[in-house]
Parts: sequence; structure tokens; C-alpha cells
Amino acid sequence: MGSLAPKALANRSTAAWGDKHQWRGVMGEIFKFSLPMRNLYDDTAGGAGARNGDDRMTGVYDSTAISSTVAFANRIQSDLMPPFAQWVELQPGPFVPENFLHEVQLRLQDATRKGFALVHASNFDLQINEFLLELAAGTAVLLVHESDDRDTPIRFEAVPSATVAFDEGPDGTVDGKFRKYKVRGRNVERTWPDADIEKLPDGDKEKITNEEKSEEEVSLEEVTYYDRDDKVWRYEVICQSSQGRSKEVTRIVERVYQTDPWIVGRWIKVAGESQGRGPLHFALPDIKTANAVVALILQNASFAVSGAFVGADDGVLNPATVTVRPGSVIAAKRPENLVPLQWGGRFDVGQLVLEDMRAQIKRYLFDERLPPMDASVRSATEIVQRIKQLQADIGAPFGRLMSEVVRPLWTRLLDIMHRKGLIDFPIRINGLTVSINVTSPLAQQQSMKEMEVAMLWLQLLQQLGPETLMLNAAVEDMGEWLADKLKVDRRLVRSKEQRVAIQQGMGQMMGQQIGQQMAGQAPQPQPGGAVQPGAPQGAAPIQLAA
Repeated sequence: MGSLAPKALANRSTAAWGDKHQWRGVMGEIFKFSLPMRNLYDDTAGGAGARNGDDRMTGVYDSTAISSTVAFANRIQSDLMPPFAQWVELQPGPFVPENFLHEVQLRLQDATRKGFALVHASNFDLQINEFLLELAAGTAVLLVHESDDRDTPIRFEAVPSATVAFDEGPDGTVDGKFRKYKVRGRNVERTWPDADIEKLPDGDKEKITNEEKSEEEVSLEEVTYYDRDDKVWRYEVICQSSQGRSKEVTRIVERVYQTDPWIVGRWIKVAGESQGRGPLHFALPDIKTANAVVALILQNASFAVSGAFVGADDGVLNPATVTVRPGSVIAAKRPENLVPLQWGGRFDVGQLVLEDMRAQIKRYLFDERLPPMDASVRSATEIVQRIKQLQADIGAPFGRLMSEVVRPLWTRLLDIMHRKGLIDFPIRINGLTVSINVTSPLAQQQSMKEMEVAMLWLQLLQQLGPETLMLNAAVEDMGEWLADKLKVDRRLVRSKEQRVAIQQGMGQMMGQQIGQQMAGQAPQPQPGGAVQPGAPQGAAPIQLAA
């Protein structure tokens, strides 16, 4: 297919942004009440019309959604991608020949270790938390940069989802990403050293070349799309400028990547929609209700504190000029000319509604924290059941996170490592020759459950007799299987070929011992002068010559 024409890119971008604008209403409400500091959807709250330092909490009275969204991001990170820990493992796929299996395992383990060394040396742990904050709203975007710095060859950037539009390919994957933003003229060539600034309009070119105008901003758009014919990702930067009644589109950067630099994660997705929907979509009715209830409670509290009064306009008391405040003296002809206004009922029922709404919001966002110190003691069984419940609730989104976040992330990371010479062979995660296995704490719970079932099976077989156990259980392979489940370093685990060789050596040794005993010969000495079991009484050990 090759590169698309600049005009075709602009038309594709316009269509993607047209779909993006349809989400501004619901996403603006979600970010207003849950992520107000990152709200770029609502112009009045933090979008194009907002300035740095503006108050974006106007109209927000209840902070339950804000607190629980932060707890959601922290919990997903600690359960799936814990900082400074190894939470995935590269493993050989089912199509790797048996005779190469152990060697491939060692090389993939070395690549995994080097990959995590790069991840931990980068800003990943900081940026992934911002990524997960927006994932609670349904869609999150992470940009993986390849850096020329030898100390930090990879850098991550959590991009606000409001600034990126998408379009989908025929299989439901995100094939096109379009980001519009403004860059100061002095930073254009620093951001894109390969930019052809001669193609820019004269006004924008002057902002880059003229130091007096270098602080002015240039409007650009990043475009990344998949070329299905050449099977590559094309990254381009375009500039649109008005020329009379028409718009001229110029391309100043053109690159080709083997892997996608953009990671677009969606919690769940409805067919036909390019944007994702997250827990905050389901919790939005409860969030809005809780916010309204708190507003009414505060309004009722203001009446309870300061009250409202009815005054008679008798020529002495003018209600329009009376100020009711502590310590004030109000002149009235008669005391009954100023009487408190009675309003109906107490608002205690609002507290009951509010507690239900807050509990529901926390359930949607998996904000099941441990009870406070002064609460009743929870048993260890209850804590384990909470973890299992989380594992059940996150099951379907976990699969989407694997396919849209974890696998593309490591595909991009391994591609950069290979081009940087950090690994000596290309690794392609396709599930056939190389697969990726999650080893995070949440995944470990599933492994523990599988091991419990396997050990129970072995115990039942052993009760039926050793013959039944040997006929039905491959006990010799249990060690390697348990090592895989517990994520033991492969350097400590013997390969299948090594185990077979040891078994053959032990069989030969036992055969020699039986033959010697039947022939009445003295047993052969062991290394170090020890005599094999069954040696005659009083037989002197034979020392091996040096």
C-alpha cells in the first residue's frame, strides 16, 4: 500500500475526530466527577478553554469516585504490574522442538530479565499509574518512545485519551491513531530531528527558524497507521494550513516501524465502537446521585446552622436590608416581626442513601480495602475470598488487557532491544514459538489453585496404591511442572534430557550392584572412599588413585 497521501491522512483524521467528539458528553461527566485534574473533554472544566492552575473541582461535592479511581489504578498496578517486580515471563510456544526446548527457555529467560532491567530503569512505573487512572474511564493510551540515550534507551508517555482519536481495522483492533497538539517552535526540531521544516508554511517555518518567534506554537498532528500490505506501522507528522478556501496538508516526518509505538488499552468494548467503556461508565449514575445528595445535605446543613427568617415590613424593620449573623442586633418594632422560618423534616435519610451509593461506587472500582483498625477483625479466609472475587470480576477485562496492553508492550520492547543490540536474535511473540505468561500476584492465585488440585490428585492416587500412582501420574515431570507454576529460575531446573540421562545412569548403577551381589563380588568403591550399600563386613575401602 505504501504511505497514504497527505490529503487522505487528513480525511481519515477528520473521520476519527468526528467519532471522538460524540463521546465528549459522557466522558466529560466521568472525568468531571472522577478525574477532574485530567479532564480535557469539558472545555469549561479543563479542555481547550482552560488554563493551567484553574480550579477544576467546581460542582464536585463528593470525592468517593476520585478516591476509588485512584485505588483502582493502584490495585490494578500492584496486582498485574507491581513496581520493581517481574510480572511476565517469556516462554517457548508449543511449536518449539523438544530437543531445543531447554536452550530456548534459557535464552527467553535472559531476554525477560534484560527487558525488565530496561523497564525498571525507565519511567514505566510512574507512567503506567496514569495510564490505569484513565483505564477506569474505559480507554487509556501509552506511547513507547525509543530514545538515543544509552542509559535509558526506552521512555514511556501516558497520553491523555482526550487528545487522541482512533479508528479500527476489520478485526476490531486499533489501526489508526491521531493526536493533535501544539509544539513551541524551538522544540519542533528537537522532537523530530528528521523533520523537513522546508515543507511547512512560511508562518510556521518562521516560528522554528526565527529566535524572536521561537516561543510561539506550531499546530501539528501525529498520525500512526498500519500498512496491511507491507505489514509495517507508518508514523507521520502532518501540518494543515488554510490557503484561501482550501486547506493544504503537508507531511514533514515519515517513519516506518516494525512494531506499533502506541499502546491503546480498553477495559471492555461494545461492538461498533472504537472507544472503550470502563468501571466508571457503570458507576456514573451512582456517582452523580451521591454528588447530588451531598449537595443537598450541605444545603440543608446551611439552613440548620444559619436558619431562614420571616420579617414583617412594618416601616421599622426592612427585611431587604437585614443581615442575620452571630452577634448582630436587629431593630424590630415587636419581636414577632422577625420569626424563624420552619422547613419540613430532617435530612437524615440522605445519609442512608449516600452510604449505599458510596458502597456501590467502591464495588464497581474494586475498592475493597482492608477494614480500619477499630473495625471487627476479618479472618484470613475472608481476605483470600476477596482476592478470589477480584480474580473472578476482572476475568474478561484481564484477557483484553493481555491482548491490547501486555503483549503489544513487550512486542515493542523486544523490537527496540533487538535493534539496540541488547539481545542477539529477534523475538516475535506469536503464541506459537514464543508465548508470554503473566506472573503477577493476581495470576499467581490461579497457579496456586492449579497446584492445589494437582497435589490433591496425587494424594488420592497414592491412597489407591503405588501401582496406581505409577501408572497414572508422570511423577518424574512434576518437578518441572511445579517450577513453571512457581516461576522458578530455569537455570535451577534440569531439562528433560538431563533427567533421562540421570535416570539411565541410576538404572545402570543399580544393575551393576545387583549383578555384583549375585556374583558374590565386592561392591565397587564410591568417590571419596565410601563403599556402596551391601558391602561385606570388615571390607576395607579402596581409595581411587589420583
